Amino acid sequence: MKIGGVISQSSNMVMAICHYFEYVFESKKDNCDLFVVDVSSLFFSSENLKALEYQKETWKVIENCKNTVLLMFVGAIESLKKEEFLRDMLAMPNVASISFLDLSQALILADEVEKREKNNFKEYLLFLKVKSNDSIFSGLKHGIENSFGEDLKERIRKARATGYFSDSISNEEVESYLRSWRPEAGGPFEGVSLDGIYIDAYGTLFNENWEIRQSVLSTIRGLSVKLKKEIFIISDSEKSKLIPLLNKNGIKNFLISKYALRGAKLEIVVDDYPQEKFMAEYSITPIKFINVKDLKLPL
Repeated sequence: MKIGGVISQSSNMVMAICHYFEYVFESKKDNCDLFVVDVSSLFFSSENLKALEYQKETWKVIENCKNTVLLMFVGAIESLKKEEFLRDMLAMPNVASISFLDLSQALILADEVEKREKNNFKEYLLFLKVKSNDSIFSGLKHGIENSFGEDLKERIRKARATGYFSDSISNEEVESYLRSWRPEAGGPFEGVSLDGIYIDAYGTLFNENWEIRQSVLSTIRGLSVKLKKEIFIISDSEKSKLIPLLNKNGIKNFLISKYALRGAKLEIVVDDYPQEKFMAEYSITPIKFINVKDLKLPL
């Protein structure tokens, strides 16, 4: 069996996987559009600044619905699924996960993936690409403004790793770009009216030190019960850092990026920005806007 390709930062891993498929499955299909991705190569860190390049390469392979892509991992898959970009990849109908120890089952799994329905493939792929591109810069921008997560140097290094900035651009110019960044296109929910209560995280549900404001949380939950409306948390802090804070405070509501909502109409919005600034910043139209200062808190 000839494998379509292996994506890994380790040349030894690439060679080993290719040889494995060549010899173990030599009596099977003569050719298969099968790609194996070493998941460890996709995680960004100071030691792996090329992770975003590997992510882009993986998405390029996924874009072809005729390809079957197996995300190969070592360890517990549940811990990996906490990463949003991996959840997005695994949501595609031509992608599946497989343990390194279970590679002998790769052909069986690949056959199952090939049989999946791929209706609306292009539309869903477009949605995820928009979401992925915006999430990188929106997260970096939000983190710089609110001192959340990595320090400024790490965020600038992360921004450079996207390949967007040439060496001639200084770190100060990168920082300025991130602070002033705005999405260029409409969001995936543009023109859509969404009901529910949408509450901001930093400065609204949490104070400036990222401590939960229990009075705000209680009031919003009471409003939710009274109006029979679902609560959504809206923020552009990095989800991998914000979700533990939400879990710690027993908040299990769905978390969504403000930039993903640009162009949408939201039924009720609660934020610490004035309404005009909120609308200008995020291009979101609230049907009813409540500044957190005007929220009627319990005595």
